[in-house]
Amino acid sequence: MLIGTAVVGATTMIFSIIMALTKGLTENVNNLSLLHAPFVLGLVTGGAMIYWFTGASTQAVTTGAYRAVEFIKANIRLDGAASASIADSKKVVEICTKYAQKGMLNIFIAVFFATLAFASSNRSSSSATFSPSPSSLVPGHLHGQRRRRLGQRKKIVEVELKQKGTPLHDATVIGDTVGDPFKIRLPSR
Repeated sequence: MLIGTAVVGATTMIFSIIMALTKGLTENVNNLSLLHAPFVLGLVTGGAMIYWFTGASTQAVTTGAYRAVEFIKANIRLDGAASASIADSKKVVEICTKYAQKGMLNIFIAVFFATLAFASSNRSSSSATFSPSPSSLVPGHLHGQRRRRLGQRKKIVEVELKQKGTPLHDATVIGDTVGDPFKIRLPSR
C-alpha cells in the first residue's frame, strides 16, 4: 500500500513539473521529446540509478554482514550456550546498522551530486534536469514491490503453510534477506 501511494505521489509531482516546465503544455514541449538528446540521457540515467542504488545498498548490507561475522567469530563463543548474550546480540546489530547507514550516506552523496551535475551541465534545458525523475519511477516501483513480496512469502510459508524448517522455508528466508537492504531502520536508543 505504501509503495503504491509513493508512486501515485511521485507521478503527480512529475506531471506537475511537466506542466510547470511547459507552462501548461504551451511552450518548450519539444524538450520533452525522445528526439531531444539531453532528455533521453536523463531518462537512461534515471532508470540506471535505481539499479545502481539496489546494488550499492545490497553491498552496504553485505559489508555489514561480513563485519558482523568477523565479530562473532572473534568474540562470541556459543559452546554449550543456547544463545548469545543480549549485549553480544546488540553489538552485532550495531555493526550491521553502522555499515548499512554508511552505505546509505554514500548513496545519498552520489545521488545529490548526480542531480547537481545534471542541473549544471545543461542550463538551457530544464527537461534534462527533470528527466531522471520519471524514468526512475517505474523500475523503482517494481523493485519496491518485488522486495515487499519476498518478505510476504516467508510469512505465508511460516503461518499459513506451517512449513517452518523445511527447504521451502529456507528459500523464503534467503529471499527475505535479499530484501532487507530496503528495510534499513535506525537503531533504537
